[in-house]
Amino acid sequence: PMTDRHDALVAASEAVLAVRREGCGAPVHGVATTSRLTSEPGSPNVVPGRVRMHAEMRSVDTGWLTSATRRLAEEIQRKAEGYGVEVDARWSRDNECVPASSSVQEAISGAADGLGIAWEPVPSGATHDAVHLARLCPMGMVFVPSRAGRSHCPEEWTDLHDIGTGDRMVALRADLDAQLVEPGVDRLRHRVRGAAPLAADALHVAHHARPAGERPWRRAVELRAEPETGEVLQRRRHL
Repeated sequence: PMTDRHDALVAASEAVLAVRREGCGAPVHGVATTSRLTSEPGSPNVVPGRVRMHAEMRSVDTGWLTSATRRLAEEIQRKAEGYGVEVDARWSRDNECVPASSSVQEAISGAADGLGIAWEPVPSGATHDAVHLARLCPMGMVFVPSRAGRSHCPEEWTDLHDIGTGDRMVALRADLDAQLVEPGVDRLRHRVRGAAPLAADALHVAHHARPAGERPWRRAVELRAEPETGEVLQRRRHL
């Protein structure tokens, strides 16, 4: 009879809905995604006896994330028991949240205001190269709109106008703020432990104003990684 079945897939469906509810109930910014379900034995007329489920949760609110994972584990266990199904839940990874520099955020927002560009602060759920650059220097990011809000997919598209707007913001901020780069300028050598060689050079340009009547000059701080040692070197040059 249907009521006597110990259906692992039905229990897993309850878990999928529980993951979604937690993400929708995040007070600040949180997402919860179930990405994969594998059912065994997979025969059309056999009650699923085992299901492997992969899901993840992300948030800038570490307090909520901690409590949400606990609530989720408890709810999944309780729902599964109602179907006579056992649960083995394991959290495989716990990445640290890396905040952007407040000074960089203020610089970017100031540039946007100066250009009359509407903006809003947004957290990023994805892991960017900026996470690693934050170990070397103040970090911040500028996001521009993707059509229909879709990104990281084949349909992703950003209009050239929006790309140009973001570029103008960065260029204006570079003209106005030299101090953001300065803390890293004085350190000529860094060691990145266990890091793979950087795929590309990171170039930070600071514009400095000279006395009235003189042309401004620029100091570029170039970060390069030694291919064999992973050591990151900084070099100054005037442009």
